Amino acid sequence: MAENRTDRRIRRTIRMLRHALAQLIGEKGFDAITISDLTGTADINRTTFYLHYRDKYDLLNKCEEKILSDIESISHASLKCTSKSDLEHDLREGKPVPFLVELLTYCKENADIIKALLGPRGI
Repeated sequence: MAENRTDRRIRRTIRMLRHALAQLIGEKGFDAITISDLTGTADINRTTFYLHYRDKYDLLNKCEEKILSDIESISHASLKCTSKSDLEHDLREGKPVPFLVELLTYCKENADIIKALLGPRGI
């Protein structure tokens, strides 16, 4: 929710840095990434980077925290709204489990950063 109240330009900058991080991890691995690489790929100024993050490790940690927080929110919201009997009924009927659908949709929408973090050149 707090993200929606954040200035649109800030959300764009953070999104661009996340995409840059994912791209660069895939290309050269996390250890080889520099702040110049990140800011060049994201097309932002170094000063702008340092307004949001201390270093590349802070960016990485914030990306990981965001993913885990989003997954936790999806879990709590979905499981809170679904009763055991509804879940059992859906499974008997061959319907997809709403929680899993929402979780997999999230993973698909964020595949670039998740793949980069969990891939062979990630962390």
